[in-house]
Amino acid sequence: MTQISEEKLKKVREIEFAINKNLFLICAAITLIAMLMVIIEFFSRGAFLPSQIGFFYIAVLFVYSIHKEMLRWLGEKKIERQEEYFIYS
Repeated sequence: MTQISEEKLKKVREIEFAINKNLFLICAAITLIAMLMVIIEFFSRGAFLPSQIGFFYIAVLFVYSIHKEMLRWLGEKKIERQEEYFIYS
């Protein structure tokens, strides 16, 4: 019985790890879009309306971080530290 449970847990970890990679790509794309919008707003000197992406951006990053913590709770040992790129940027 423990053999079946361990195999199921391993499969769940693999699926969640794949989901995590997709969430990272989504967060990276939204980060680039948000930065581009801020740069355009800054250099246009008010010609464009201020971007209203702030709350949406924070919500997307929150979902990504919650999922990352869920992977840690599942006992994933090889978690990549890609989220540091968001902090650097």
